[in-house]
Amino acid sequence: MNTEQKIITVIDDNPDMTLLLTTLLEMEKFKVIPLSNPSKENITNSLQNQKPHVIVMDIHLRESNGLEIMSYLKEDPNLKEIKVILTSGENFDSEALAVGADYFLLKPYMPNNLLKLLSKLTNEKEGV
Repeated sequence: MNTEQKIITVIDDNPDMTLLLTTLLEMEKFKVIPLSNPSKENITNSLQNQKPHVIVMDIHLRESNGLEIMSYLKEDPNLKEIKVILTSGENFDSEALAVGADYFLLKPYMPNNLLKLLSKLTNEKEGV
């Protein structure tokens, strides 16, 4: 069994949401890299440096759009294998999946739903 700590990058421009998710995920023994002032440049730099197992990203970001960033990630050979969960208060399920997200979660969602998806995605990566 792999005991490596799983790295989750949280990308959300709402500092309260970022703090809430960081706290929840750290309680579940994930290593969390929060990006609370995300722009395309600092997102890609952080992802290339940290190599997270999963990204949890809001679609509506102040300086960017999660759907556009998702498209860019899937085009980058160094980042395209990272699993991504996109979130929003509006239903963008089909759009999120169309740009390559692994899952879409409609806000507000139950923390347990996020944890189940993270468990599934991090365990899939181990099997590769």
